[in-house]
Amino acid sequence: MKPFPSAAVLAAVLSIAGAAGAQGAAPSADAIRRAAEAFDLGRDAYKSDNFAEAAEHFEAANSHAPSNKALEFAIRSRRKAGQVDRAATLAELAIRQYPTDQKLQELTDEILAETAEELYRITVSCDHPCELVVGTTIVYGAPAKQRVVYLKPGEHKLGASWKGYKSKSETVTAEPGEEGDVEFVRPGKDDQGGAVTGGVDFQPDDDLDDDYYDQYDDGEDDTPRDEGSEGKSGGLPPAVFYVGAATTVVLGGVSTWSYIDAVNNPGKDKVREDCRGEGEDCPTWQEAKSKELRTNILLGATGAVGVATLVIAAVTDWGGSGGAEDESGDSSSFRVQPWIGIGQGATVGAFGRF
Repeated sequence: MKPFPSAAVLAAVLSIAGAAGAQGAAPSADAIRRAAEAFDLGRDAYKSDNFAEAAEHFEAANSHAPSNKALEFAIRSRRKAGQVDRAATLAELAIRQYPTDQKLQELTDEILAETAEELYRITVSCDHPCELVVGTTIVYGAPAKQRVVYLKPGEHKLGASWKGYKSKSETVTAEPGEEGDVEFVRPGKDDQGGAVTGGVDFQPDDDLDDDYYDQYDDGEDDTPRDEGSEGKSGGLPPAVFYVGAATTVVLGGVSTWSYIDAVNNPGKDKVREDCRGEGEDCPTWQEAKSKELRTNILLGATGAVGVATLVIAAVTDWGGSGGAEDESGDSSSFRVQPWIGIGQGATVGAFGRF
């Protein structure tokens, strides 16, 4: 088992998280907690040979906080459950999401080679990011303009849905070893703003909240905006920085706990003892790897929130125009500077005078 990152490595994690932040928002502390819980449930189900259940948990973990390991174990679980069509569909998703993960790419290549003559490969395109459904089963993955889906031989109803719009569907006849494609165009809306009628085959999952779709917004906005306001902000209020600082401290503490727990339970000696000659399917090894993943996710999140807090500090309005002048004529307003420390976890705070 590879060693876990030490606290000294956290500085490097912070810089990496900063680069990642430019590509997308870091998961919240609550999302990371949910991801860790889902991953642990997946590990337990996998150890109990409940592979379909394990896949659901690993997919949930990847949805809460994207992780190449969570997606890898979701693929392995679907494969072991005999759901080779869903395993292959996940493999195509992994190829696009984690092209530099060599181990994951080797797994996807292996699965796609195994199923090449058994499944039907269909490329689905939507003019706006859409959710896909095969029969009554939602295809795992975020709404996208293009996805590759694998189907077992036979007839399938393949549908696309968009939040706030009517869904569309096509009947697909899947032939083993063949390929095809289908395109969906999102319906318009009538003059009253309601969805147009006709063509309803299914509805989107009501459990998906607005945030799930908003993160994949294609930039179009049909809602009228009030352009009359000319007010400009002089910067963020200091409270925003303090919320970020407090979140970083909490995540740092949880990361430290996770690191200690991962090192001690089960521990390298226990892994060597239990898993000699068994390989990656050894339950003790799986437990150790899940705790390693949990710690790495927490460290990455701590770094991302820490970097975001520094950025917030740079645009925060630390000075006030309403302060009284002291005897020297200087204003007695806020004068605060942020700091981040690297020790047994990350710490963030501020110093200065008020």
